[in-house]
Amino acid sequence: MKYIIVAKQEFEGTKGDDTPSPHEVTEIATELIITRLALFDMLQSGKITTEDTIVTRNNDRKCLYTNIFSNVISWEEYKRRKLSDSESCIDLVHPSEFFKLAIGGPLDINLPYFPFYQNFERDKKYITNFSRSGLEDYNTSQPFIAINIRRRGAWADQKNLPDSFWQKLNQRLYKNNINAFVFGFETKQFTKDHIQYVENFQDWCTLLEHKNCRHIVSTPSGAVYPAMMFGNEAPQITIIDMKDCIPEHAGDPSFYGNCVNFTNAQIDIIGSQSIINKQLEDVIYEKLTKNL
Repeated sequence: MKYIIVAKQEFEGTKGDDTPSPHEVTEIATELIITRLALFDMLQSGKITTEDTIVTRNNDRKCLYTNIFSNVISWEEYKRRKLSDSESCIDLVHPSEFFKLAIGGPLDINLPYFPFYQNFERDKKYITNFSRSGLEDYNTSQPFIAINIRRRGAWADQKNLPDSFWQKLNQRLYKNNINAFVFGFETKQFTKDHIQYVENFQDWCTLLEHKNCRHIVSTPSGAVYPAMMFGNEAPQITIIDMKDCIPEHAGDPSFYGNCVNFTNAQIDIIGSQSIINKQLEDVIYEKLTKNL
């Protein structure tokens, strides 16, 4: 049996306990767009089997693999096992492997991303497969908005908005009786009644493909990628990029490149030049509520 590491968690990835290294804290985008796709490529090529053990970041992420592989464990569990050197391990997150998968131009990487991920038709039965939640604790009977609030410490100056922005936006949604779900570490404070807190990643992925999910809003974050990966319903995605970091990575699969937009979701990037004579809150509120 082999162990295949697709994600790690040496830090919590919160405001006070974080690092910008994907080799120590593997973000959602890194896992969905790079190591998970590489995993399925290895499965299809016969390098691994469904009986091998997948090591993902934490229990939250296990839902990405439990429908496909017999054995899925967290990074902490893997470390507790203290495997000997003779145990077979493939570490896709280690720089020596990771950089071969996704760093460089189209001719320098091992995964065929361009112009559209060339393995999608072959691998889609795996790519689109995750263990869905029953959503029994959520009111999804009416159209709703999905809000990802990024409060991580890493890249906070580029990818986070002030808490006050999210507080004002959510208060406005609340007063106007707009249904919304909020996802992200340490974000329960932004929820109340019909502005509901999303308890885990499995629930979040399931909500994003729900027929009543109308719009997703986030700053640059991997948490929007499930809407590009799973399901047949593709809601509108708005990404607030006030530091204009996305144009610097144009075409990069991990920065919302069309090559991995498997659901053909409509993605609107709000950059610093998009806000003229209007407050950001007004622009985002209008976009979120337009089609409700």
